[in-house]
Amino acid sequence: MQICYVLLKCFLEVEVDSINVKIIIDEWDPIALLSHAPDDEYHSEICVIEQLLKSTTDTNTLALGIYDVFTRAFGDDVFTKTQSECVVIAQKILRRCLGDGAIDTFSSHSQRL
Repeated sequence: MQICYVLLKCFLEVEVDSINVKIIIDEWDPIALLSHAPDDEYHSEICVIEQLLKSTTDTNTLALGIYDVFTRAFGDDVFTKTQSECVVIAQKILRRCLGDGAIDTFSSHSQRL
C-alpha cells in the first residue's frame, strides 16, 4: 500500500509540474502566438522543458535549455527573447515547481559536486 501511495504522489507531482510549466510558458508567450493560436501551441516545447526539469534544478542550465528549445523550434528570427529573459522564466518555473528552498538546496549541492 505504501508503494502505491508513493507512486501516486510522484505521478501527481509530475502532473502539477506540467501544469505549472504550461502556465508560466503560456503567460510568457515567447513569440506572441496565443492570442490567435490554439491553447496547446507550445506543447512540444513545454514537453522538452519538462524533461529538462526532471534532470536539472540549476537555473542557468534550465534557462539555456529553454533558449535552445525555442530557438530550434522557431528560429532566432522569430524567437527574439534573450538568454537573460530565459533565466527569469527558468527561475519562475523552478520556484513554482520546486519552491525556493528546494532550488537553494539543489543548487548548493550541485555546486559542491
